[in-house]
Amino acid sequence: MINATALLVAILLTSLHTPGGPINDRKETPTIFVASNSLFVSDNLGATAEPGEASASCVGADGDNSVWYVFSPRTTGVATLDTEGSDFDTILAVYNADFSQELACNDDDATNPPGDNSSRVENLAVAINRLYYVRVTGFGGASGSVHMALFSSVVQGPANDITPLPILTNVSRIGSNLFAISEGELSASCAVGGPQNDGGNSVWWSFVAPSNGLVTIDTDSFPLTSFDTIVTIQNADRTAELACNDDDPNNGPGDFSSRIEDFPAAAGQIIQLRITGWQGDEGDLFLSFFFVPTTAAEPDATPSLASLEAPAPNPSAGTTTLAFSLAASADIRLVVYDMLGREVAVVVDGPRAAGRHEVVFDGAGLPAGNYLARLEANGLSETRRLSLTR
Repeated sequence: MINATALLVAILLTSLHTPGGPINDRKETPTIFVASNSLFVSDNLGATAEPGEASASCVGADGDNSVWYVFSPRTTGVATLDTEGSDFDTILAVYNADFSQELACNDDDATNPPGDNSSRVENLAVAINRLYYVRVTGFGGASGSVHMALFSSVVQGPANDITPLPILTNVSRIGSNLFAISEGELSASCAVGGPQNDGGNSVWWSFVAPSNGLVTIDTDSFPLTSFDTIVTIQNADRTAELACNDDDPNNGPGDFSSRIEDFPAAAGQIIQLRITGWQGDEGDLFLSFFFVPTTAAEPDATPSLASLEAPAPNPSAGTTTLAFSLAASADIRLVVYDMLGREVAVVVDGPRAAGRHEVVFDGAGLPAGNYLARLEANGLSETRRLSLTR
C-alpha cells in the first residue's frame, strides 16, 4: 500500500474546474504526470462521460464520471498506479495512446483493508516514450477527492534489444522481446495494416554469410513463440530493408508467426535480422534459422544439377508427394526436419538416375506443424517447407 510521505516526488494540486466539471474531465485535456513517483490530488465532481467513452471492463457499475491522466515513461520498465487516499469508491483503468486497447483495469485493490475501496494497477509493463492514458471513475457514479499516484521502475530489456547477437548456421534461438524499445529503426514495410503497426519493440541478430547461399528465418514454434511477430532482414548498417514478412501465408488459423524463405546472401555479406511485435505485441520468441550454401554457376554450366519441387499437397493431413529432378545420376539424401532442426524422417538415401523422381512421404505419425524437406545432391541442397495438419 502507498505511504504518500515516502514518495520521491509529490505534486499536490487543487483540481481546476470549468463550468462543465474538472479540467481533466475529457481525455483530450488530461492531467500530465511530469515525473515518476508522483501524486496528484484533485476530484471528479461534476465529471461526465464523453460520447463513445468505453466503460471499465473489470466492473459492471462504471459511473462514467471519469477524469483522465497521462504519462510517458522516460525508461522502459514497469509502472504502478494507485488511488489510495481517495474518499470514494474508485475504478482505475489504463489505455494505450489511441484508446483502442484497455491495458489494465482494477476496482478495489485485493489487498485493501475493510472499508478501503481504492484501486491499484501493479507492475504494468511500459515502454520508453509511449503514451499511457489513465482513467479514474466512480463505482455506481460515486464522486469525491481523487488521489492519483504513479510509481515506476526500470527493467532491463533483452540483451539484443539494440546490439545484435551473432547467429550461426542452422540453429535455433530462444529469446524474448519483453521490455524491448524502439531506437528509431526502420519500420517493417509489410506490417499488416501498414508500417504504423510495427510495434518497434524489436530484438536483433546478425549473420555473416560464409559463402553464397539462401537464408530462411521462421518464428513458428507455438507455444514457444507467444506473440504476433514481424520479421525483417536489413543491410549491415540498418539503412535498408531487404526482405519482410508479417504472417506466413501458409499459417493455419490463429498462427501469426512469420517466415522469410530462401533469401539470397552473398559470401561475406552481413545481414541484420529484426523481430518485432505487431502493434507492440510481446512475449517469448523461438527463432529458427537456416542457411543453405549454393554454388554460383559458370556461364556454360548446367543451370540446375538438382532441384526439389514444392510438396503436393501442402498442407497435408497425411501423405504428400516430394518430387525432385537430377541433371545426372547422383547419390542423394532427401530428409525431413522439424523446426528445431532435428531429423524426423529419411525419405531417400542412396543413388538415383538422372531424371525426375517422385516419392511419397507419410507424415501421419508426426505432430501437426511445419517441417522442412531438404534435398542434398552433387554438393548442393534445396529446401522446401511442408505443413502437416490434423
